[in-house]
Amino acid sequence: MSAEENKAIIRHLIDELNKGNLLWEVWAEDVVIHQDDPTVPEPVLGKQEFQQMMEEFVSAFPGFHEGIEALIAEDDKVVGLYTETATMKGNFMGLKATGKQYTIPAVEIYRLADGKIVEAWLVRNFASVFQQLGLA
Repeated sequence: MSAEENKAIIRHLIDELNKGNLLWEVWAEDVVIHQDDPTVPEPVLGKQEFQQMMEEFVSAFPGFHEGIEALIAEDDKVVGLYTETATMKGNFMGLKATGKQYTIPAVEIYRLADGKIVEAWLVRNFASVFQQLGLA
């Protein structure tokens, strides 16, 4: 697929995520997710593991939103720059709900093959998230 087609897939993914639809059909079964999240120190391996984690996240942070600031595509990769906003209304990864909101810049890099995300790097400033949520 072309870089522009890959970018369209990611734009659609984010648009649907903002509506509460996690759009699992665009994720490869053996996807590898790299994160800088201290609560998830190892890469997430496979769609099933990532799906469980994301469903717990969306449950704890209903109304989660990623505002697209930029999408840049080259070859098989798409880089997204977002403004992410969420309110912690439920428990997540052993953390108690605070009812507080956070807003941070986020960067995500996706590698696609045959219209599916096969690898992703999710980068956030978790120190800022924890501070804004009152967890630091």
